[in-house]
Amino acid sequence: MPGDIIVSGSDGKDDLRMKNENGEEYVNEDETQILRIIEKSGGDLEKIYHAIRETGAG
Repeated sequence: MPGDIIVSGSDGKDDLRMKNENGEEYVNEDETQILRIIEKSGGDLEKIYHAIRETGAG
């Protein structure tokens, strides 16, 4: 549809290193988190990049 944005990527795009409340690192297991970031960013690659950097541990 006009205005639609298609985002594709390889497996592992959701493997984001995170930190819990104790500061311990772990790998994100929520495969829908990247989809929420993309939706919130409106498909804008620069916004997606910054959101991932802000969300991740490193």
